Amino acid sequence: MSSNFRGANISSPSVYCTDAHNRKYPQFKQDEIFGLQDAFRKLDVDDKGYLDEATTIKAAQNTERQPYDVVRQALKEVELDSSRRVELDDYIGV
Repeated sequence: MSSNFRGANISSPSVYCTDAHNRKYPQFKQDEIFGLQDAFRKLDVDDKGYLDEATTIKAAQNTERQPYDVVRQALKEVELDSSRRVELDDYIGV
């Protein structure tokens, strides 16, 4: 099954993590990016290629033990578009 991710047709979730992610987030090792990708994929149960804000906040609070206000500020810093959808790049940025 294919999904639409940032305008690209993706037939396998394993292609989410590319060299572009490594260049964009040099602070993360490749295995950390794969871990974030895996966490994102587990939260994206409908395979839509994005999460809603509430799901992202709850996940960050549970996995990172971050307070609500810290997570909300992080979401503001990644500058979500008007749809307020959190895509993989946004999720890594949080």
